[in-house]
Amino acid sequence: MSYRVEYLKKYHWDKPNKRIKITDSAIYLLPMTGLSVFDFDEALINVHIKHSDTPSLVIICKNNPNDDNLNIILNKLMAYKDFLTSWTDDNDSEICIEMKIPQRLIKNYHKFIDGKYSKFDEKYKDKLISIYNREVIVDSRKLTVYSVLYPQEFKRKQIAEWLGVDWKVIHEVKDIPNMNYEIYRNIDQLRLLDKNNDLVTIEQ
Repeated sequence: MSYRVEYLKKYHWDKPNKRIKITDSAIYLLPMTGLSVFDFDEALINVHIKHSDTPSLVIICKNNPNDDNLNIILNKLMAYKDFLTSWTDDNDSEICIEMKIPQRLIKNYHKFIDGKYSKFDEKYKDKLISIYNREVIVDSRKLTVYSVLYPQEFKRKQIAEWLGVDWKVIHEVKDIPNMNYEIYRNIDQLRLLDKNNDLVTIEQ
């Protein structure tokens, strides 16, 4: 098992779903590359961002030369004009692909950073819905991608009741991304965080 996977299982484990907590970047930004988390089968570890004036995504996968599906995906990504570079880490147990956020989608990227998911342009919303469908959970405040993109009144009221505020002040039903978890860190940086008892642990 790679060190990154061990680290994520230690600090960022989704207990109900028995899996590593996937980043918001994986859900809402990875589709900017034309792919989604569902395309990678078991190969995907996570997706993180390099936040700058020219932001990019870092797609981290288990490095398995015998994984034909992964090889097809990697070749596809490396052929894109937005491909920047690739490298291995953690004694070659993981492969990282860095992709530039397409200029035509940069406004959506900034909306994501600001937690303004409902302000994504309609074309990109349609793309996300084509991946995650229009599922809505009515009997709890649990969110689906559709509810995040289109905050329904009943969902806003559920969140408001939980927070103890007027529902009319709730415009977005999902918090802004936890940038401490979204930002890409290499293995050496993760080891340092682990040594300091993980100062960026996200809420369980």
